[in-house]
This record gives sequence, structure tokens and C-alpha cells, in this order.
Amino acid sequence: MKLLHCVIIFIFISVSTLLPGRVFFDVYGTALDTGSLAKDQTGGGVALGFNIHRDYSIIYRGSYTNTSRNENDDTFYHLTNMLGIEYLYTVYPRLDLKGSILLGYSTTEVDKKDMRDDDGDEVDKLSDSGNNYGIWLGAQYMINQWLAPFIDVGFHQSIYNNSFVNKEVYGYHIMVGVRFTLFGKNRSITSDY
Repeated sequence: MKLLHCVIIFIFISVSTLLPGRVFFDVYGTALDTGSLAKDQTGGGVALGFNIHRDYSIIYRGSYTNTSRNENDDTFYHLTNMLGIEYLYTVYPRLDLKGSILLGYSTTEVDKKDMRDDDGDEVDKLSDSGNNYGIWLGAQYMINQWLAPFIDVGFHQSIYNNSFVNKEVYGYHIMVGVRFTLFGKNRSITSDY
């Protein structure tokens, strides 16, 4: 998994030097629901993206969430890595609405007391990996050319084929964070007005 992250970052940096647009990095806190497995997980994530057109960006987003509160609680974690496209629409100077659609890969692990697998055997933990997708709508406010806090609210679903084949792993996904522009600049705060 670490190798995959290194390869993706290398590709983004290599491609970004050829693009006239901006390259950005997001850091965010997140809350999500994973349906029948665990409710209300919290965590964080990062995203890396670059403009392919004035209002469109390609974005890679990774997040990690869990619900473990202390040693005696059941433990759930959900890891996602997704790639997709994001659209920005300027509604007011400095304020953009965002929409994004991403596809990727996720891993979910559940460690419950007295848990049984599909065969009825007692197990310590179950985990599964598979495809996932997500759709978000949100807003960002440009403080300056390099810094923009944002909020995204959306829906995500993971599709598994092994341990969680009969489980519904989907729900809301909220992200609150800050976008840093690494290379290039955001469009002028007063553009199109």
C-alpha cells in the first residue's frame, strides 16, 4: 500500500510540471457511516489534485476512519483510496461550490467480541477489501490565492466480495478541511465579475 501511495504521488508531481494549472493538497477531518458494520466513524485524510481545465481537476483522495474509543470497545476501521474528478463553480468572488465523483479501493476491518463468520465459526476479526465510489457536494472559501477552507457532504459505498459480501457498507461522508495550493495559483478572486 505504501508503494501505491509513492507511485501515485510521483505520477502527480511528474504530470503537474507539464500542466499550466494549479496543484493542490487537502488536509481534512472526516466523519462517515459504514451502514450495517459501524455507525459514525471519525478520522482524517489527505487529497492531492491538479487542474486539467479552469474548473475541472483530477483528484486523489485517501482517508482513514475508526470507532475505537478504548480497549474494551469493539473496533471498526475503514480505509479508502480514490481517484476521480472535481468541478468548481464560482457563485461569488472567493466562494466556490464543489462537486466530485471518485472511484477507488477500500478496506474495512471489524473486531467485535463474540463475532462469527458466515460459517458460524467464532473469529477475532473480519476484514475485506474491494471497490468503492463516492459522490460529494460542497463549498470552499478562498482566503487568499493559496489557502481555502472547505466542507464536502456526500455519499460513499464499498462493494466487497468476501467477508462482507452480504453487508451494506455505505452511508454519509462529511469532510471539513483546508486546501493548500502548492504550485500555480487559484484564479483571481475577482475573475468573471
